[in-house]
Amino acid sequence: MIGISIFWLMDMESYETFELDMPDEFKNKLEQGKELQYMDVLGRKKILNVS
Repeated sequence: MIGISIFWLMDMESYETFELDMPDEFKNKLEQGKELQYMDVLGRKKILNVS
């Protein structure tokens, strides 16, 4: 985690790392080491689910 709402994430297939603003609905669910599902459309990423 970088700041209050910006997180560093890593794609487990490509090992790409990127910053992403975390929506309020997922802030309490995300911890270091957890996996999440995201969608990448036209270069914009959106979190779908945190498991």
